[in-house]
Amino acid sequence: MGQFEPFGQWRPVRVAEDILPQPDAYKRYFHLFFYFKMLSGAECCSNAPAACSQQSHEALAVDQAQEALAVDDSQGADRPSSSQFLKPTSGIRGIFEDSKGNFYFTSTEWTAKYDPTTRTDKHDGYTYMPQRGADVLVSAFQEDANGTIWSQGSDGISSYDGEEFTPIARDYDHKDQWAIADGDLWFGADGNVDLNEQESQWGVYRMHEGKVIFLAYPEPPPGERAKFYALTSKPMMKADGTLWFGTFTAAFGFDGKTWDILGREKMGRADDPRHIGYRGYHLDSSGNLWMADNGAGLYVYDGKEVIHFTDIHNLEDEDTDGNSLHRAFSVAQDNDGNYWFGAVYSGIWRYEPSKDDPLRKGTFTNFDDTEGWPCENAWTIYKTRSGELLFGGEDPGGVYRFNGEGFERAY
Repeated sequence: MGQFEPFGQWRPVRVAEDILPQPDAYKRYFHLFFYFKMLSGAECCSNAPAACSQQSHEALAVDQAQEALAVDDSQGADRPSSSQFLKPTSGIRGIFEDSKGNFYFTSTEWTAKYDPTTRTDKHDGYTYMPQRGADVLVSAFQEDANGTIWSQGSDGISSYDGEEFTPIARDYDHKDQWAIADGDLWFGADGNVDLNEQESQWGVYRMHEGKVIFLAYPEPPPGERAKFYALTSKPMMKADGTLWFGTFTAAFGFDGKTWDILGREKMGRADDPRHIGYRGYHLDSSGNLWMADNGAGLYVYDGKEVIHFTDIHNLEDEDTDGNSLHRAFSVAQDNDGNYWFGAVYSGIWRYEPSKDDPLRKGTFTNFDDTEGWPCENAWTIYKTRSGELLFGGEDPGGVYRFNGEGFERAY
């Protein structure tokens, strides 16, 4: 572990979107490509798609996960046994903690609930939920004001009572009736790959007073190329009342009356030849919107301008001899005000901002397998109710925490 001093200049080298054959053909190919990323945990970059095919990737990842869980007697008796961890998976896709302290984990192979009160010498505390269908991928959990747990999968939105899922009916006849109210829950399109017949255009579901309505996004600004608006992060409410929806190729902000849309032009990427692939969003304590792009790095929007964070800190792939921040995937802020970034093949990064210019001046520390982070990527970084950060790893899959010096397996 050490301080990182980047050098060099940024140069765009990615394949241009507009050299692909036809928009419709690109859309079909990209959706299929993204689908297999979701189902197998295989690498999905915003670079040239041809670089991302690995037929045996999932099997290899599970083998790696099993190896990572093996107990090494040389580590001593204090090492936790593998029975306290989630069973092997190629990657952790989502983490959620409810008001009772239970955790919900989603992966490409299973969905699990961890109840610490049920943990005994004979029970590890994990309950693996029944699959809702052979091809159903559960992607997110939320809790409403009444304590009901809701989940979304490729088959729709359902409540979960601890034993079974119960689907809820949805309204598709009022797609333009946008509104925001306290207690609302928001969900993305079902498949997160393509639209179902009733949706017909990109948007989100609003759960309000027990009813669910599908709302369509407004038409994005001119100049957008790949209009792929699948939700990639949970919607976030800013202190000024703006609700942000982070999607794969743009961010949509709605304050109850007007829209603020971060497309290519507003992002300063109108002439950027690289594909856009925002995989993680985060609203920090100052109200800045962070966007993690898997190919161009981190961007920050303060409500007025967009800063290409990776660029100004010279952390593009071409700027470094080692790990970089050009393939950012997840971002979060801890209770001390430090930022944490997950990057594909480049470990975990911590950024400690300066007080006089927090976005442009600060100290970077990069953690990889030498500090206990064995994964190729951190798909998600989740802050618990107690303020602890949990890192959902991919290849091998697992949930990790930072112990002050390095990373250790948590779940």
